[in-house]
Amino acid sequence: MHIGGGPNDASTKAPFTAAIDARTDDFRRCYAKLASPAARGTFGVDLMIAKEGGHPATSNVRTVLPGDVFRACMIAVFESIDFAPPKHGRTKLSYALRLEPAEHR
Repeated sequence: MHIGGGPNDASTKAPFTAAIDARTDDFRRCYAKLASPAARGTFGVDLMIAKEGGHPATSNVRTVLPGDVFRACMIAVFESIDFAPPKHGRTKLSYALRLEPAEHR
């Protein structure tokens, strides 16, 4: 994770990471929508979180993993995360998840 224009220390990242990590099961459900059960790769996205917090706007999706259904599912999960108001006001995050079959985790 990278926080645009702000500190990138563990304490600043912690509330964002916790909010995203709470949706792990939802991301796994999206991964199951891939045509190939052995697919692996990353899914990156930029998230713009308003100073009031709430649901982020997404942009700049980055992935080589195929499938419109998978991609739409991942975006929907990210957009449904309810972030607390960021400590430093409006915040842009760049975030990437590594996705791989369960036996490789």
